[in-house]
Amino acid sequence: MTVDQVIDTLKLEKQQRVPSRFPCRAIMVGNIAEYCDLLEKLKTIPNVEVVPSDVLFSSADVLPAYDSLMDSQYKDKWLILPGVSEYLRLFSRGETQRQRFTKLWRYMGYGSDLGRIIIPLWGCRAQWHDKDLHLDGDERQKDFFFDCTTDISDPQTLKILVLSKQFDKYQNTLVNAANKVFSGIRSWYEYWSNPSVQYSEYVLITGRLRDMQSTAGDISVHVLPDTLSFIRAYLQGGEVLTSENCPDESVNLLFPYALQKGNLDEAILNCLNLVHFQNTDVMGKWATMNNGQKQLAMLWMQLHQQDDYLSYCVRKTKNANDLIDNIYHDIFSLRLRHPEWEKESQELMSALNLSKDPAFFKALDEIPDYKLRLCYLTGNTQAERIYLIHMIGEWLRMDAQQALSCSEVQSAYPELYAYLQHTELFKDSDSERYFDSYKSYKLSNRLPQDEDIYFSNFDINSYPYRYTLLSDSITTDSVILWIDALGAEWLSLLCWTLQKDNNGQIKSVALAQSCLPTETEYNDQWNKMDTPHDKLDKLDKLAHHGVIDDPSYYACIQEQFAFFSKVVDKVEELFQKYHRVIITGDHGSSRLAARFFHAREGHPAPASSQVCSHGRFCIFNGAKIIASSNQVVAKDSDGNQYLIFKNYDHFKQSGFAAGGDDENAQYGELHGGASPEELLVPVVVFDSIHELPLTATWKKDSIKFSMKKAKPVILFNKPVQNVQASLGSVDGICTPIDTVGKEWMIVFSENKAEATKNFKYDPIIIADGKVVHVPSLEIKPALGGGDFDL
Repeated sequence: MTVDQVIDTLKLEKQQRVPSRFPCRAIMVGNIAEYCDLLEKLKTIPNVEVVPSDVLFSSADVLPAYDSLMDSQYKDKWLILPGVSEYLRLFSRGETQRQRFTKLWRYMGYGSDLGRIIIPLWGCRAQWHDKDLHLDGDERQKDFFFDCTTDISDPQTLKILVLSKQFDKYQNTLVNAANKVFSGIRSWYEYWSNPSVQYSEYVLITGRLRDMQSTAGDISVHVLPDTLSFIRAYLQGGEVLTSENCPDESVNLLFPYALQKGNLDEAILNCLNLVHFQNTDVMGKWATMNNGQKQLAMLWMQLHQQDDYLSYCVRKTKNANDLIDNIYHDIFSLRLRHPEWEKESQELMSALNLSKDPAFFKALDEIPDYKLRLCYLTGNTQAERIYLIHMIGEWLRMDAQQALSCSEVQSAYPELYAYLQHTELFKDSDSERYFDSYKSYKLSNRLPQDEDIYFSNFDINSYPYRYTLLSDSITTDSVILWIDALGAEWLSLLCWTLQKDNNGQIKSVALAQSCLPTETEYNDQWNKMDTPHDKLDKLDKLAHHGVIDDPSYYACIQEQFAFFSKVVDKVEELFQKYHRVIITGDHGSSRLAARFFHAREGHPAPASSQVCSHGRFCIFNGAKIIASSNQVVAKDSDGNQYLIFKNYDHFKQSGFAAGGDDENAQYGELHGGASPEELLVPVVVFDSIHELPLTATWKKDSIKFSMKKAKPVILFNKPVQNVQASLGSVDGICTPIDTVGKEWMIVFSENKAEATKNFKYDPIIIADGKVVHVPSLEIKPALGGGDFDL
């Protein structure tokens, strides 16, 4: 029969009020266009109604309750039930068990019932005749199924993509010109009450996936339970993805590219912000990558395996977090079998620039060649720098000449290399030899075996006194930067650090004697000089107290090296006010004296003396002192006498200086004695390469008239030869007060109209032909507080 003939038959039954115990009538057509035509013609039957969705669905995403139409209220009604084709197409597997629709199709009412349930169908002949569904097994209903398909019907192609509810948040993204998106079974049913022929692709988001299965053919159903399945299906090359190699974070990154039906490799590169995948580039970004990006980088390396070290590490890695451990550790067990991987591993570590763990350093210790160890170290982390100090100390014990000449130390730890360099300022080769030996002993945390040879021929008296050098270097625009415990050992590192400052240049460098004893209280010359000064104390605090919460000696040295960058910061700050910064120390300090405090028995202190500074010296008051060859006597202006050790001996005194465990070295240095490292200090003159701007301020910004004159004093930051000043129409008489021209008095005569009031003025100051900005100046009347208040 044709559709028109079926419609005529149904209209006749309606007109003639033909009763039927079986209310259902099914009409099958071939495609969506014929289905739409069928719906329109069914609606011409008098008093026919389309079943509302709320009759079948209690909520948005439940299966239709077809049995609700078996209620007696419908026994005489004529109804159109659309959407059954889509139900059978999607839920035929569940229908075999639950028989939601089958029960309605087989339903029998009373012989007098006049109602009909008309079911338009399209493209589901296979499902209708499926023996498991038993829809066409009752001979009594054979005449109630109308097959109106023809050989001339246009073939229908249709793709239905079924997604889980987790795709709800992507609804807007899923929509395009070729498809229509539905969320929930109810909206799917409502659409088929009035469908459109323009769409050939549909997306249904539902939580009922367990009742569905994918089918292929012209009319296909593709069920994807999660976003990973979607990516596998729609991202080119995505079929290689699994939950193991593409965890949730990676899925979230790749999903937008799957929506665009892109390419997996291109998607990974875009997620990593890369044009090309280079191993070292990726490792360089590793620390800033999120987990998803790290997983995608791992995925790329798994998909593009090579015969290199990184691919080896990737193959044995279970997750992205383990990869870095493998890169840092595995090379030590592989380097002999795969020497070609050593350079690659070092490049990867350098690119990563992450802190190494104790296991890395333990493995590194197994390499006997110190120079080869340096290849695995960048010095970019605190842990590496501490290890380098310890390692160089060991190397110095084994072969000091080789260690001191190794240029690789310079690239790994420039500050350490600079510290170890010679300086040409020592007066003789014996002095140079002494400080080279001292630095070697300090870094290796060991003690000289023969002090006579160690101290031999060092002539401390060949060096000038610090005060003399300072006096010769001071200018009118100078400041002295005192660094507590800045001994001669630090000179090479200090100069290297200053030379990196592009805003200044070293004008002179010298070594000088500090005052004995080498304690700050005997060397506070800043209190005895008129020159401005500033002071940094951290170097001394590290010598005595080490690093907070870390007693390690090598951690302390690392902080000492790092301190010198702060010196440059302070110099830059001082350059804002001064043209010349003179850097010196109040005294030095000695690691070896601290070690010998524990390693050597102390000498009995002379009677009536006071022992100080862990026995480095003692104080006498008036008693005659006889010094040994290892001691020196010093006197101060108050008549106090000091007996001071020139070597590493000490007077008996209890206390902790450095500890005696060579393997677990603790912080600690001493001063107070007369060893070269305690007594000699640098004097470095560092000038700004920029001219210091001329600035001025008032000595007092509020003054009174006296004898009908106001006499403010102005202070310039550098000497000037000529000053002009005016207050409105009143010119001042300017006279220098000091001998260098930095302090001037300006005399203004009283203005009678203003003599009884407070006034704030903005004077005009011209110094050496340049206008100089100064703060406002308040001038008060001679009597009272001003404003006629006498």
